[in-house]
Amino acid sequence: RREPQILVLTPTRELAIQVSESFQSYGKYIKGLRILPIYGGTGMVSQLQQLRRGVHVVVGTPGRVMDHIRRNSLSLDGLCTLVLDEADEMLNMGFLEDIEWILERTPKNRQMALFSATMPGAIRDIALRHLPDARTVKIKTQTATVESVEQHYLEVTGMMSKLEGLARIIEVRTLMQCWFLLRPEQLPWKSQRNSK
Repeated sequence: RREPQILVLTPTRELAIQVSESFQSYGKYIKGLRILPIYGGTGMVSQLQQLRRGVHVVVGTPGRVMDHIRRNSLSLDGLCTLVLDEADEMLNMGFLEDIEWILERTPKNRQMALFSATMPGAIRDIALRHLPDARTVKIKTQTATVESVEQHYLEVTGMMSKLEGLARIIEVRTLMQCWFLLRPEQLPWKSQRNSK
């Protein structure tokens, strides 16, 4: 089939690219699978060409998806699955009417998934209207920062000073994890970027 079977709506171009890359990774063994991220801030020519050739998965921002639907370059007639990713963020960014506009143009028998960190009333209303047999899955997360973790930094200048500073810290403390930020020219060995 040439028309998209899956549409994923994301609030930002960065997330559209990330989700598209994930689809590419997951589908790397599916011969001929074509995935297209569509988002604003870039020319439409390449997107139009790829849509004409046919894609299986479209991952896009609401505004650009609407642009393509209005141009008749994106048909949702063959859509099997619709995903609203970070629905609460799309709501916060003012995309509620755009999402509703797109949802009205999708087949009624399509599968739909909605992912949201929070469930504000407007998102709950969308879910109730468009997901009549919806199931809610709540994932409890642990605290991101453990209270017993101590974070420190030491600012020093010059390569020897940094090494001396690190040596002193290691002598006095047990380190579980440590990060070093150095410019390539500060490395005691040549990086590949500087070796040319």
